[in-house]
Amino acid sequence: MHSINHKKKQPDTARRYDKLSRYYDLIAGFFERRYIRKGLHLLNAKPSENILEIGFGTGYAITQIAEAAGPKGKVYGIDISKGMYRITEKKLKKRNLLNSVILRNEDILKSRLSNNFFDGIFTSFTLEIFNDNHIESVLKKAYHALKKNGRICVVCVSSSKKEKIPMRIYRFIHNRLPNFIDCRPVDIQKFIKKARFHIVANNFFSIAGITAAAILAKK
Repeated sequence: MHSINHKKKQPDTARRYDKLSRYYDLIAGFFERRYIRKGLHLLNAKPSENILEIGFGTGYAITQIAEAAGPKGKVYGIDISKGMYRITEKKLKKRNLLNSVILRNEDILKSRLSNNFFDGIFTSFTLEIFNDNHIESVLKKAYHALKKNGRICVVCVSSSKKEKIPMRIYRFIHNRLPNFIDCRPVDIQKFIKKARFHIVANNFFSIAGITAAAILAKK
């Protein structure tokens, strides 16, 4: 959960995650990791591939992607938080992966991505922090950045037609305290299809009664 809040301006979000970065793994990282692993399994990064992670946070996923891509691959990461950037850089250095990864501390909405460059794109608990228009913009940018038959994997809190009580409580708290719970449930399949991707796999699972999804789609 490390990008741009749909109710907050960019500097506010960056500052908030800078403050959270030191404690993020304790607060949310451990909780999210099992679901991020599901997404990484779907992405299935291979040696020599070019992979981008949008919203790399404290670096849990990007380190694994870099290890999978190997020395012949190249991994790129974009995150708005300087605090997250520093922590991820330290983790990559500790694992001797810095030469395989290029990190950029910037807003994905303002980032310039080369067309037809990436074999795969990964993002987890990030898109649902954007408003609808921005989700569409990010996915459109991802579509153009992927090679033909390139793939994207999105892990996020997912909305559903029949929401259970925990999800209703989660949505209520989010609406009242968006700075405390900033990931809003979204119909991510709708956005992915609108961006012209073709969904090839979708896994839905429960996080303490809250629905989340790992979606793999191809260009």
